[in-house]
Amino acid sequence: MRERIHVRVADDLSAFAAFCGKPGFGADSVAAHRADDHLVALDPQGAITARCSLWWRCPPLLPGHRPGIIGHYAAQSAAAGDALLKAACRCLAERGCTAAVGPMDGSTWRSYRLVTRTSRRPAFFLEPDLPPEWAGHFQVSGFKPLARYFSAMTGRLDQLPSAAPNPHGRLAARGIVLRPLDLEHLEAELCRIYPLCRESFQDNLLFTPIPEEEFISMHRPLAQYLAPQLSWVAELEEDAIGFIFAVPDILQARRGEPISTVILKTVAVAPPFRGIGLGQALAAASQSAAIGSGYRDVIYALIRAGNPSARISAHYARPIRSYALFIKEMAKR
Repeated sequence: MRERIHVRVADDLSAFAAFCGKPGFGADSVAAHRADDHLVALDPQGAITARCSLWWRCPPLLPGHRPGIIGHYAAQSAAAGDALLKAACRCLAERGCTAAVGPMDGSTWRSYRLVTRTSRRPAFFLEPDLPPEWAGHFQVSGFKPLARYFSAMTGRLDQLPSAAPNPHGRLAARGIVLRPLDLEHLEAELCRIYPLCRESFQDNLLFTPIPEEEFISMHRPLAQYLAPQLSWVAELEEDAIGFIFAVPDILQARRGEPISTVILKTVAVAPPFRGIGLGQALAAASQSAAIGSGYRDVIYALIRAGNPSARISAHYARPIRSYALFIKEMAKR
């Protein structure tokens, strides 16, 4: 007999966050994401078996649709997840949404995507480390992939084959200078990089702008993990036109292993400077610094299939994990 599950609006954000929660994710985090509603699935005894938040008032652009967003997703069973997701879609449809997109914690600046294919390589720092079976919950409820992503890992950095021709000479001829991120003045650096990131990402799927202070506050906690020479900035007449953000894989240390891997998390290139090898030059600078600091390999993290970063990673790395962001279309009113 099918398990009886009741879905209702959450009235206790602390209990909501604690269900399948992780360190640093609490009621304050949930509130800060400014969702329009929070739903929980309950078993017959009233215990939470699944949770999600919904955003519909200020949705990101999605051509052909008015999307609603499902995020903060967690479920202890496929049945609970299916009941919750179907209720979430009904709720979004009642508010005029024509498609549900998830999982995404309100915007692409925060956690989104689910693992769809994995490998024996353990989760790395800043990766969405969510149970692979959750992707099946979305698919059972009628969701299909809207976008696919992957992470790729190099072999030993000191044994990598030569990539495409080095573009540094061409960049220097244009007056473009590459330098390491100044970790001693990180907040000032983030202020300079913020306009570049907005410009570089504005055409990305489901992009929504965020205020500068929110951008800085998102990166501030990472300051303690940054290592010299791994993150780089490209400048032209002191304007930031390119950026690569990289961090050591601190999860290796938490597993009792030496830290041997660098995570290349973000590559941003201003639109007028795409196609000249700037992204590749930034990646090469970061990798060269990683070799000099004794790191063994690099992970190109969370790349959307078809993105220019995919071409850069293809020079050096092979996929180790795949992810998807899902969509379910609903009847238009």
